[in-house]
Amino acid sequence: MDDNNVSDHEPIFNSPTTESTRADEEPVFTIDMYDPVNWDNLDNKARDILVEKGPIREENIVFPMDARSRRFAYTHYSRKMSNGEVHDRKCLAFRESSEQLYNDVNGNFLACCEMVAEFDLNELISLMASRITSSIIKIVKETKYFSVILDCTPDVSHQEQMSLLVRCVDMSDEKIKIGEYFLGFMKVDDTSGEGLFNVLVDSIKSFGLNVDDIRGQGYDNGSNMKGKHKGKAISFFGIVQRIYVLFLGSTKRWNVLLEHVPDLTVKSLSNTRWESRIKSVRAIRYQAPQLRSALLWLSEDGDTEPKDRSDAKNLYDVLGSFEFILGMVIWHDILYSVNIVSKKLQSPSMCVDSTLQHIEVMVNYFQNYRNTGFADSVVAATEIALEMGVEALFPVKRRSVRKKQFDETECNEAILQAEKDFETFYFLVMVDMAISSLKSRFKELQSFNEKFGFLMNSTSLKAMDGADLKDHCIKFVKTFSLDGSSNVDINDMISELAVMQSTLPDKPMPVMEIFEFVTEVDCYPNISIAYRILFPMPMTVASAERTFSKLKLLKNYLRSIMSQERLNGLATLCIEKKLLDEIDIEAIINDFAAANVRRNF
Repeated sequence: MDDNNVSDHEPIFNSPTTESTRADEEPVFTIDMYDPVNWDNLDNKARDILVEKGPIREENIVFPMDARSRRFAYTHYSRKMSNGEVHDRKCLAFRESSEQLYNDVNGNFLACCEMVAEFDLNELISLMASRITSSIIKIVKETKYFSVILDCTPDVSHQEQMSLLVRCVDMSDEKIKIGEYFLGFMKVDDTSGEGLFNVLVDSIKSFGLNVDDIRGQGYDNGSNMKGKHKGKAISFFGIVQRIYVLFLGSTKRWNVLLEHVPDLTVKSLSNTRWESRIKSVRAIRYQAPQLRSALLWLSEDGDTEPKDRSDAKNLYDVLGSFEFILGMVIWHDILYSVNIVSKKLQSPSMCVDSTLQHIEVMVNYFQNYRNTGFADSVVAATEIALEMGVEALFPVKRRSVRKKQFDETECNEAILQAEKDFETFYFLVMVDMAISSLKSRFKELQSFNEKFGFLMNSTSLKAMDGADLKDHCIKFVKTFSLDGSSNVDINDMISELAVMQSTLPDKPMPVMEIFEFVTEVDCYPNISIAYRILFPMPMTVASAERTFSKLKLLKNYLRSIMSQERLNGLATLCIEKKLLDEIDIEAIINDFAAANVRRNF
């Protein structure tokens, strides 16, 4: 018998989780969770712990006799084999006297197998997913106004899937928060703008939502890096990808990489998210000498295939180019700064005012980097080149000859011209593209600031006079008016803001605190509507992109013919894990039993 099952268990007690308990704290229990008498009162967390640790095996309990004068004996904890060995029976709770299917005394495990065989498991998945979707729809309808986030990708069966999410203010709990919720994957046959619009409208109506309540929409265009200078980026990242592919091609070459590069390993590239390429560049940026020595080893290894030796020699020469080293430093600086802001903007709770602040800081950084970044990058690249034993010089191209003065040297002029060309046609192009991308991608947010800016800061709101307040309210009402009807009454909104100016605390308050104040006092209905229109505005489509990770896990090449209903059910359970933990399991079981009255639960 396994002694660990006896000695490793301490009495653990169960108690309801309080609001003050943090997620990283250990749960506190007040009743013995190992006593079968209390098993009906255990919550989900206690049940998980009980299953993980297993039941306690006590040896000092006298079990009572049953109606047939039988009782449990400790000998059932183990099984003696014919050769004298004793094996522990760890699945005792699932066993019974019969090991045949469709037998009344075949135990819990075989009974579960019978249930799965008799009923469609898809029905249980559908019930749970429907309960989660219903809770999401309830949250959206309570706040009324919402935004939609869309993104498309092909699945393993080459079917275009559109991920649909809604973003709204969650007012169902005491703590108000902004949430982005997954509604499902939609099959798309027509990927044009009209085709996506028709699928969106039909999907929104099928969930019982009103299309007229949509106040924002987010689509993905991250894969479009346009411009005549795109070739520079393709050339650089093409070399980065070639390095990764070379070492990944065999376990021997990968071991050579690990022997020379002990810390960061080379990474593959992402085709759509440019800021994520920092992971690929970082490994080369800080380990270029070690990586070059690994390439040299491969190029001189006689056991390596000739083609791979040739590729290694070619990449070894490329990493020895000062232009590549300098470009590597520049790309690392650009991607690193973009990645920091990108991670912050991907939070579902990010609002317009915070996004504008981060973008403004990012634009200012690149404008300063444009003036001083090239000189700093040359210094950093020179240090790397010296460590690698590479001459820190730009390649000199053939140029037309002109008459020189007595104190001029042709070599210095050519080197300076090569450096100037690199700064003009490479560095400045990359930085200007980054600045332009930031300004153009978030240009619409500036228009939101013009409409909602007076609601985002308590200090500026309290300082407004009556004329400014009226002008802002008129602009807001005109923006959200259609066919003579508006979401708010302009006169009531002006009056409410005038009263709120005198009731707001004197301390500076961010936009979410102002909305919490408005909700708590519950006497500014038009202002509440304005904030419920403001917060759903999507900042990024990162939440839609995250759903594609689940799509690839659920619908892989082994499950390529999975039905759309099952895919959406499983995806909802995986993506909305927090809502899944909150649903009433007993209600799900009752619904499942009511739909399948042939079995008595």
